[in-house]
Amino acid sequence: MTAGTFRSLLTLPVAMCFAFASVSLPARPARACSCAWYDVAQAREQATHVFEGVLVRALPASGTTPERAELRVARVWKGAVTRTFVVQATLGLTMCPPHFEVGERYILYTSGPADAPRVSSCARYATGAQLATERAALGRPLQTFPARP
Repeated sequence: MTAGTFRSLLTLPVAMCFAFASVSLPARPARACSCAWYDVAQAREQATHVFEGVLVRALPASGTTPERAELRVARVWKGAVTRTFVVQATLGLTMCPPHFEVGERYILYTSGPADAPRVSSCARYATGAQLATERAALGRPLQTFPARP
């Protein structure tokens, strides 16, 4: 048996093992973002603002102005928040939450100075089915705005 034939005979079983492993092993989702949240009490304490609102407009970055999200606010648990409130936020396709969509309702926890609040990647937030649980954990809001007709 020549060295070339021996190498060919070894290559086939090795290739078959790799092919079998790639087909039979379960695929795992990529984990590019790993967020560790504080519980509601800690997140509230560390936040500049905590409020619930509907995203009405996504404002793209321009010049030195970062991307922003404009929300119509319904409830406030912390901070001075107006009926229409604008926060700095990463919009569009991002790896880490929150993932904003116009028309969706959110409870947001902002950081940064009161005059330039931002929603950081991996900041605690709630949307959809999580809203009721988050509201209950936050307790009675300090301020509510009437629903628009």
